[in-house]
Amino acid sequence: MRVRALFVVAAATLALICAGNAAHPASAGFRGDNPIVAENAKPGDNGWAAEQAPFRYVEGYTSEVSAAPGDSVHFHVQTTPAARYRIKVYRLGWYGGEGGRLVTCLPSCTSDEQGQPQSLPPYDQTTGLVRAGWPVTDTLQIGSDWVSGYYVAKLTLTGGSAAGQGSTVPLIIRESPRRASTILVQAPVATWQAYDSWGGRSLYSSFNGVGSNHVSFDRPYVHGEQDLFEWEYQLVRFLEREGYDVSYTTSVDVDANPGELQRHRLYMTAGHDEYWTKGVRDALEAARAAGTNLAFMGGNTGYWQIRYEDNRRTVVEYRVRGNDPEPNPALKTTLFRLLGPPRPECELLGVQWQSGIGLQSDLRVVDASLGDPWFRGTGFTGGSTVARLIGGEWDGIQPGCTTPPLTVFFHFGGSGDKGPADMTRYIADSGARVFDASTLRFGWGLDSYGTGLPGADTRLQQFMRNALDDLTRPAAPATLVARKGRRGVSLLITRHGDTRVRWVAVYRHVGAEAFGINDPNAVLVCATRKTRCVDRRPQPTIVRYAAIVRDSWRASYPTLSDPLVR
Repeated sequence: MRVRALFVVAAATLALICAGNAAHPASAGFRGDNPIVAENAKPGDNGWAAEQAPFRYVEGYTSEVSAAPGDSVHFHVQTTPAARYRIKVYRLGWYGGEGGRLVTCLPSCTSDEQGQPQSLPPYDQTTGLVRAGWPVTDTLQIGSDWVSGYYVAKLTLTGGSAAGQGSTVPLIIRESPRRASTILVQAPVATWQAYDSWGGRSLYSSFNGVGSNHVSFDRPYVHGEQDLFEWEYQLVRFLEREGYDVSYTTSVDVDANPGELQRHRLYMTAGHDEYWTKGVRDALEAARAAGTNLAFMGGNTGYWQIRYEDNRRTVVEYRVRGNDPEPNPALKTTLFRLLGPPRPECELLGVQWQSGIGLQSDLRVVDASLGDPWFRGTGFTGGSTVARLIGGEWDGIQPGCTTPPLTVFFHFGGSGDKGPADMTRYIADSGARVFDASTLRFGWGLDSYGTGLPGADTRLQQFMRNALDDLTRPAAPATLVARKGRRGVSLLITRHGDTRVRWVAVYRHVGAEAFGINDPNAVLVCATRKTRCVDRRPQPTIVRYAAIVRDSWRASYPTLSDPLVR
């Protein structure tokens, strides 16, 4: 009885999958409770893009880089000179092109509160660390119905010469632990912090020409320095406009909870995700080994290893390795490729940064890859280019790096002392597909908001839809062998070791040609949790079988047997 119940449930579910496979990419993930579509159907509000106030007029930070539904977020706000202000909290997304939605206000959307000046503290002479240390001025309660996403709090002045102007405090709202979206996007908050020069200090140069080796999240962000609107927001708009089942986290949260990656089918970085801890790199390698697909959606990714202190409120990175007092060579703060032993980025990403910085150029299609399914229906042809997609920083193939065979989709040959760029994919031993977009400007090709480009590239958008249709699926069975026997046809399925796969289904089709499971002549033979089943029905002269696996999000592409002749 249990076997028949499984068969009936599997058949019904697979029918839905077949229907969904022919639908718009918004159905990717096929979860009936995808909150992204409903959220983006709500009326939008572009007030999140309010005019920036002069430096120090109103600024603040939060005690948390992220929060989940039910959590509290604590704001530290100052106004110089003393002035009244209001906090407007927006969720960023598509919202019919408005790009955001007003969620709530503090103290309310019709009242304000008095702000007070706070000092700009001195930095530590040894580490360069600057902590604002201001008191909590406002507390935000995250509602149980808040949808995971990029949020911004606009600290808005309500009076004086700068009334209506403000500053931005970013906040990531994570998904409820009771739900696991198909796609998990990581916001690169450690990289935001590395470049933030508030208080005159960052991990780079500062007012005395020497970078800090400690920087704190307990301070505001300087407007325009590696903020989310330059490299990340365009990806968010694309994903949410298309209706993908996506949730968001941060590089701090992945370090704290590395197992989170394996609760999703696809992990994506957003933008410039340069600074990782050992914990983040370890988590990604473990996720790949477990069959989680990875997509690195920028450039110069996972380049520097950092550490955290003060309960992950302080980023530690000694630019000169010899200055780092950490005795464990695996925890030193340096380039991943210079660790002891080395961990070159290309061994995970497929590519790595090689002096790709500082110019604007086009990416050219690699003609030999045009037959790949990811190019299907894009309109790309031999010699096609994507205009101005090279920019910021970018990554290229590292000769001699140990990687599985790479499929190269787009290439830039470099210019002078500026290195090459290669957009690649490889398949890991676990069946996980690993994609690297190579360039910080990749998201600009998907959505051009705030980029100065004339518009998104519709060909690249379709390429990304195709890629995500693949990356949101489990790996297909490695092999399917059909063998005739006295009791029927024995079907042997070799699966990858992904523990999230629930069961296998095998279909039969008359003839020797390749077929898809939604072919009207495809017949479901078995649905099983095992790796073997038997087709006991009388067979025509020539048949072929296809096997898929199913996880909690989607079904894999089919793996075909050789034709079987009776």
